[in-house]
Amino acid sequence: MGSAAGSGRASGRGVRSSGIWPTSRSVSQPGHVIQPFDQDAWARPYSRLDGRVAVRALTALRAWNLSYYRTLAPADLACVAMHPERGEESVETTIRMHAGHDRNHLAQLELILAQAG
Repeated sequence: MGSAAGSGRASGRGVRSSGIWPTSRSVSQPGHVIQPFDQDAWARPYSRLDGRVAVRALTALRAWNLSYYRTLAPADLACVAMHPERGEESVETTIRMHAGHDRNHLAQLELILAQAG
């Protein structure tokens, strides 16, 4: 598993623990303001990282996030945080966006694998 060149390096935005952090903050701190960040700056070093490690990290983080999400009660899912770019956002909405985000990373990894042959 590697980059398009098959070098074994991670590419794209890579893997970061974005799931639980904003979700748990939104549940535990009413009115929490989600902090946006520059994803391109965050991901800058990813092309130098091992793609196999990225796959293992994505797999582990997804399992951890799903485990955490299953513990949330309906009242937790209804908690709202403020995102400076998107406005008010419920925990349920955040989780749904993370699901799409995971699918995006999986599609990126499939493309990398296909190009690496």
